[in-house]
Amino acid sequence: MGLANYTPPNDGTEIKAKHLRDLWVALSAQVNGNLDSNNFAPGGVTAGDLSGEIPSNRMEDSGDLELFVDETIPDHVVSGCIWSIGSGLIGNMTSGYVRINGVRYSISAINNYTFTNNKDIYVDVGIDGVVDYNEVASGATAPTLSTNHIRLAKVITSGGAITAIYNTGNKVLFDNPYKFSARPTANQTGVTSATWTTVTLATENFDTNNNFASNTYTVPVSGFYQLYASLRGQATTTGNTIGWGVRLIKNGSITLEEANLYDNNVTFDFAAISVNPFVYLYAGDLITMQGIIYCSAGTATFYSSSVFSGYLVSRT
Repeated sequence: MGLANYTPPNDGTEIKAKHLRDLWVALSAQVNGNLDSNNFAPGGVTAGDLSGEIPSNRMEDSGDLELFVDETIPDHVVSGCIWSIGSGLIGNMTSGYVRINGVRYSISAINNYTFTNNKDIYVDVGIDGVVDYNEVASGATAPTLSTNHIRLAKVITSGGAITAIYNTGNKVLFDNPYKFSARPTANQTGVTSATWTTVTLATENFDTNNNFASNTYTVPVSGFYQLYASLRGQATTTGNTIGWGVRLIKNGSITLEEANLYDNNVTFDFAAISVNPFVYLYAGDLITMQGIIYCSAGTATFYSSSVFSGYLVSRT
């Protein structure tokens, strides 16, 4: 490709369309048909061609780009390397990339790795691409990170299962297996008026760790839980409802939270009320939902749209 030949007009000359057209004609004569593989052949631009184009005194790291990345960007996971719970003590990690000391490394996926029970396991990877599993006692201080390594995750095991995973290389994630939601299969009829009665919750919307059974949630691990109970119902005879309430009971006798509405001078056709406690529970605690409907006469009905649900928020 040659140079475009163009003679600009002299100073003071009126610019006309011809002047602009001549400029583009000169450029197109060189460009059209000349931008081909010969102009952009592989290796056409070499390091030697660029040598000295960016003087080292113009760069904060004296021209060492790898050093610049190392000193300005902390070691981190570029993408992937996410651990997840398989079943029991088995975990899986996606493939991904990490950057350590400014250099990018490829990390292979890990499938069906069995973690040790009742441990805190810190998962690290080094510049050799090898994943290390550093075990400590539950709740113990984290081990020191080895040189040229990055921490990918903290895996917590207890009771024959992985209870939590913190993917520390990326954003901190909490893979929580402890979630449930249950409701009555059908309307619960014949409920005695003005009597706290356990709500029959025979249908599970979900129970991700199988801790809900027989109308009761058995707390799997100690921690802070968000619970929710909503009672819907009425007196069996429409118009006889004068009050209602709902509560959550721990271990058969301790009220976690209770809500009541009652007015002997007013009757209602429908009852709806809920509680939403945020509480600390211990492993093995038994949580049940109870409802109450006050009737001016006859019995009450708990609707199948009632629900009891909850999930673990944090173990600490």
